[in-house]
Amino acid sequence: DGIGRIGFDLKVNRQRQVVLESNCRQTAATYPESVRFQLTRSGRCRTAAVAMRNVRPMHVRGWQVLPQLLGDLAFDPASCRGVVIGNPICMEGEHPKFAAVCVGHGLAEAQAILQETQQRLESSRASAAAK
Repeated sequence: DGIGRIGFDLKVNRQRQVVLESNCRQTAATYPESVRFQLTRSGRCRTAAVAMRNVRPMHVRGWQVLPQLLGDLAFDPASCRGVVIGNPICMEGEHPKFAAVCVGHGLAEAQAILQETQQRLESSRASAAAK
């Protein structure tokens, strides 16, 4: 038993509302640390830093196309760097988004991967809009 804040992650569209999860925390700040911890604790990566942000690629439906759009930026277990697709269920609906969980060997590299991810998906938005 306890008293405190609880946060809900919701998926809402015109047809229905779904509770994705509820957490006794205020932010999603635990996601990057959880990914970093799991990669280093498992021995898969000697070092790992993670930068994360929600990315909203317009004109893209479903998470299945994201690895193709990411190409060489998709997470590679051998090099322990790249983009892990977080919250893929949020790619469905009117306002698709996903959590780009970007892993690098240092924070600067993780942030560079995040920036490149956003640029690549924005250019895919522009090319999709032009078609």
